[in-house]
Parts: sequence; C-alpha cells; structure tokens
Amino acid sequence: MKKTIFFTLLAVLLLSGTGCSDSDLYSSEENSPTVGIDDTELILDGKAESGRIFIRSNIWWKARLEYDGSEAWLSLSPESGFGNIEIEVATDRNYDPTQAKHARLIIESDGEGSSFRKEFDIVQNTSEPYIELAGIDERLLTSVTRNETELTLYANDEWEAETSDETWCTVESDTNAGGCHTVRIVCTSNTTHVERTASVTFRAKNHTSVRRSFEVVQSDAFAVPTLVLAKDERGRIRLTWDSVMGAVKYLVILKNGDTTIAEIDNGTATECDLSADKVFATPEYAGLFSVSVRALSDEPEIFSDSNSEQANSHFASGAGTQESPFVIDAPYGLENIALANSVAEGCYYRLDYTPVLDGDFEPICSPAAPFKGFFDGNGKTISGWNIRPMADVRNYFGLFGGVAEGAEVANLTFENCSLYIANDGGSVDKTDNGFAWAAGTNKGTIRNISVIGCTVACETGTSPLRVGGIAANNDGTIIGCRVSGSFNAAADRNKTDVFDCGGIAAYNFGRVEDCVNDAPIVAMNQVGGIVAMNGGTVTGCVNNGDITANYYFGGVVGYTTSSSATCVIERCVNTGTLIMDEPSGAGRGAAYMGGITSRIYSPKTTISKCCNKGDLIVGMSSSSSSMRVGGLVGHTNKPGSLTDSYNTGNATIRGKVNFGGIVGEMASQAVVITNCYTVGNSTIDEGGSGDVAAAFGKANASAVITGCYALDNGREFALGSTDGIIGGGLLDESRMKDPASYEGWDFIGTWQQGSGAYPYPVLR
Repeated sequence: MKKTIFFTLLAVLLLSGTGCSDSDLYSSEENSPTVGIDDTELILDGKAESGRIFIRSNIWWKARLEYDGSEAWLSLSPESGFGNIEIEVATDRNYDPTQAKHARLIIESDGEGSSFRKEFDIVQNTSEPYIELAGIDERLLTSVTRNETELTLYANDEWEAETSDETWCTVESDTNAGGCHTVRIVCTSNTTHVERTASVTFRAKNHTSVRRSFEVVQSDAFAVPTLVLAKDERGRIRLTWDSVMGAVKYLVILKNGDTTIAEIDNGTATECDLSADKVFATPEYAGLFSVSVRALSDEPEIFSDSNSEQANSHFASGAGTQESPFVIDAPYGLENIALANSVAEGCYYRLDYTPVLDGDFEPICSPAAPFKGFFDGNGKTISGWNIRPMADVRNYFGLFGGVAEGAEVANLTFENCSLYIANDGGSVDKTDNGFAWAAGTNKGTIRNISVIGCTVACETGTSPLRVGGIAANNDGTIIGCRVSGSFNAAADRNKTDVFDCGGIAAYNFGRVEDCVNDAPIVAMNQVGGIVAMNGGTVTGCVNNGDITANYYFGGVVGYTTSSSATCVIERCVNTGTLIMDEPSGAGRGAAYMGGITSRIYSPKTTISKCCNKGDLIVGMSSSSSSMRVGGLVGHTNKPGSLTDSYNTGNATIRGKVNFGGIVGEMASQAVVITNCYTVGNSTIDEGGSGDVAAAFGKANASAVITGCYALDNGREFALGSTDGIIGGGLLDESRMKDPASYEGWDFIGTWQQGSGAYPYPVLR
C-alpha cells in the first residue's frame, strides 16, 4: 500500500507589493488588478510529495503548469479562484538521484477588464540515495502459520534483498527498480515448535552502503484467543475474543463435561451471540456447559483453544446437581425449566428471586410431560398472581402442570392470588383434569407449600372440575403444606356443575401427610377439607375450614374411592363446620356427610385415630331420600374399618336424615368399627326427621361394632339391626370421663385421659 507523507515545505507567504490593507486589496474601487505574490520560485526536496502557494487577490484568476519537453509531474488544486487562496502543488517523490525536475506555474487573470500574469519556477531536487520501509521498526512478528506481510518500500536506486534463512523466510516483489513499491515478507509454517528468527536486509544496488535491515521473528505456537463471556437480564449469552494472527476461522465449542454438545462455525467473526444459535432454540442439552473458542489456521495440525468458561444456557448459574442446582434469578429461568426438563431429567433447581407472574403464565411442564427434577422455591413468595385458565382449552393448571414420580416441588408460598376457572363454550375433559396452585397433577413429592389468602372459583357452566389447594390429582406425596383463602363453586349451578374440591388435593391415590386446610369451601359433589376423593393415605392432617356442599363431603375426606384401592385415613382432625345445603331448585337426591368422611366405599378403607370437632348442619331437601350423616362417617357401603376415633361436634338437623354421632347409616357389609365414641349432641329443628341416634343412625347386622360409646343425650345408642354390636353403649357424663368405662381400650399407647375444658378421652 502506498503511504503518502506530507513534509514541511517552502511556502510562499503572500503579501501585496504595496502593503495595502485587506479592505484596500479587495475594494471594488481598486482600478488595477492585484495579486499579492512577490516570490517567483517554489523549491521541493526529492522526498517531498506536495507544496503550497498562498495568494491574496482582488481579481478572478486561473493557474496552469508548463513543462519544457518533459512529462507532466505536478497537479494543482484549485486551478482558479478569487480572494485568499491556497494552491496545493502535488507530486510524487523524485526517485531519480541525478536529475532534478522543473516546471513553471503561471497565474493569470480570468475575466474581462483585467490583465495579469505571474510565473513561478517549481523545482524538485534530487535526494541522496536512500531505502525506506513504511510500517516496520526493528522487528516483524509473525504467526506460526504460513503468512505474508506486505511492506511499502521507497528507494531512489535499484535495490536488492536477502534473508539470513531463505528456507522459511523470503522477500517477494514485482520489481527491484527504484520508486515506491509493495514488497512481501513470506514465511512458511513453523512446525519446529521452536521460535525462529531471520534477518532481512534491503540494500541499494549502486550504493551498497545504503541499506535497511530488521528481524523477522516467527512464533513457535499458534496464539491463543482470550474468551470473555457476558450474560444479560434475559439470559442471553454473548461471547467475544481477540483475533488471532493467522486464524482463518473460529469454532465455538460447547461441552457438557467431556461430551461435546455443539461446534458452531463462527467464520472470521470474533464475537458470537450464543442465544441466537439453534443449539439454544432446540437444545440437545440444557443447563451447565463449558464454552471455548478454537482458532483454526489453514494448516490442519495448527490451531489453538481459548480459555474455557462455565456458563448456563437457560439459568443464572449452577450445574443442576444437588450440590450446585440450576439457579433461577429471572423470569426466563422459570420459562426454561420445561425446556431443560425435556432433555435432562433429575436436575435440581433453586428459585433465587421473587417471581411476579401474570395471566399469560403457562404452567411449567404438563401432566403428559411432567416435571422430572427437584424444585426448591427457597422460601420465596408469589404474590398477587391473578390467573384465568380456560378449562375447555387446557384442562389443567398449576405453577407446575405435572410433577413426575421421583420429582419434588418444595418451599414456596402463594399469597393473595386468584384462580378463576372459566369456559370458552367448549366441553371440559373429565379425565384427569386438575386445577391447583402447586401442581395440576402430582406423582412425585410436594412439600412445605403455603397458600395464604388465595381464592379459587369457577365460572357458571364450567364442569366437571377437580380443584385442590396444593395439587388437584395426587398420586405421589404431599407433605407439610397449608392452605388458606377460599374455594367457591358457581352456586347457581350447583346441581349440574361438578366441582370436586379438596383443601389440599381433589383426588388422592398417593399420600397426604401433615397438611392443614384453613380455607372455607363452597362446592358440589365430592368435597373434603383435605381430600375430595381418597384412594390413598391421608395422615396427620387438620381441616379448619367450613364446608358447604350438596352431595358427598367430609371434614377430612369427601369420599373414599369405589375401586379396590387401599384407603387410609389416620390421625386426622376436622374442626370446620359442615353444612349440607341444597340451593333452591337443585335437588340432590341421596346425600352423604361425615365429620371425617362422607362414605366408606372402598373395601380396603381404614380410618383410625381421627377426631371430628366440627358441627354438622343438615339443611332442607326437596328429595324424598334420606341423607346419611355421621359425626365421623356418613355411610358405610363396603367392608372397611373405623377404629380409635371420636366425635365432639354437634348436629343440627332440618331435613330428612339417618344420623349417628359415629356413623349415620351402614349398608349390609361387614364393616368393623372398634373403640370409637361420641359426645356430640343432635338437635332436630322444625322440618327435620329420620332415624337419629346417639351413635349409629341405622345399623346393620353385618357390621361388627365393638367397644363403642356415646354420651347419653336421651337418644337411643343405635337404630336398625343392632345384632353386630358387642359391648359399649350409652354412658352418662361422669362415666364418659372415666377411662375405666372403656372396656378393652388401650390407655397406654393409644388413648389418654383428657383434662381441663375437655375431660373426655383423647388420643395420644
């Protein structure tokens, strides 16, 4: 490349010969033309490439060049003008060491009414012999790969070049004549693995003492790029690195451990937006990875790898292990759980920010493709989340749509949130639909979830629905969770809208343990303070929420499954008031309500060590059928067992009912009831009727009832067929308080004497 160099030259300083002021010089009153130039010569040295002449004028002028038989070697700019003017005289160097160059600059008036002519001699002298190289000092550093470095050479004599080691370092040029030329320093690839040096010398052919020398130092290794990784608030990852001499392209290499995830051909660019790459749009791997850059030369065996940086494609940090979970510190992290889950099972996730969710939030994963990792909410609270899912569009909802077997969701709070289930006019899929806060469907473990002051309701005509406070469908484990707020079905359609609702779970075929519901529930069909439909285990749970329903409902469990599943309810307490309410015009037919559960319908049902403290209110009914209501169980339809449990709740009866302080009615099945008692009172209000007894409203001879007692409140102990009753019976208040009255009971491991405000036996 030619390099133009401007030297300080002789300038002609322009003053008028008469010493006139500027105003005089340019005055229109001047009759004679004036150009303020006294000098007559411009001298340039041999290396000069331009010079300037300054003029002051009150006329229009033009300039031209004349040569005496020689070729033109000058150019002018401008070639005409008026007033203060700087004329640049441009040329090339004079590369002839023996002959100066000559020309004349002629300035003349340009226009009518004036006559002026001024000549200048322009001379470009010769120079002493020289060789100059632009762009090089004492050393030229080159890469390990084959390379060419172009230099600009200036010489006013023929020249020649040599290197100290032409086996790898040579000089190439199209000509060796004097003048301005491009020369190339060519180095072959250095495969010696040792840095090497050669000296290069340029000398004038006719003046050998004129020379220019420098060293060429070729590296023994391909330079290593330095990688810098940056991540923005959306999780987008950008890479930058310094360019490597001799690199023909760069590969961005992603690895998971020793496994290569992807190699991205980045061409010659030295930056890369990883988030724009298809690896991130449709990942083969999501989560922690290492990234490095490989600089490639045109020699296959010569390349270099940058430093390796750890990054995370979809989360703030972490490796997805228990020791180093994926850290979620922004909304994009929640959105990416499902993506990571689809390609990496069993990963650990930790929430490190407080999410603010809106109505457009899509559940993480789904029942069909459930979450298969471990999510730690880290004690964070989701507040004010208002969501309106369409049940006929998507028949599930929760922060997680589905949680897989072996997975876990834990340590999270929902506060003052609102879930309103709507319908866009289509039908709702009854199979496994589910709406809850933590998960639509759970087959793993959900623990330590708090739902505080949150409301769940549905639009009229939206049915059927399964609704839970923690999970709608539970086939796994729910442990240590608590719910408050409210559940409300569309009351004006209670006859037709199926709103199966449990304070913790709607359907349970897994395990619900040590959970509390404080939320009142207004619903329809299968409704339970803890679980609506139970085919699994409910243990150590407490319901404090009042329940208003119309068909099958209980303080702890609404209904036990009709399948052959083992159904266990143990160590559970209900304190909420149960209200059997029939909205006007919505006849319910036979209905079932119990302080613990409405009905034993599984032959493998076991209820033990439970207590009902909630009152039971039986409203009017338009049906001729009797309602089955019990202080503990409303109705036993299949063999099962009820042991070591008691009822303290009072009953108010306003409709037709079979009621007992322990069980309302028993079918002809061999149910076993052992060591239970009731001290609750029953009041029949105006309009109330039916078989109302202290302990069993309508017994059956197939039942085996042993060691059960009731406080003598003026009603019979049991009605119906009492042949299966062994021992027990009515006791007055003093005997009810005396442990000695309870024949065969275990007052060492199971029961103990009550005290204070409640002197009757209590469970240990």
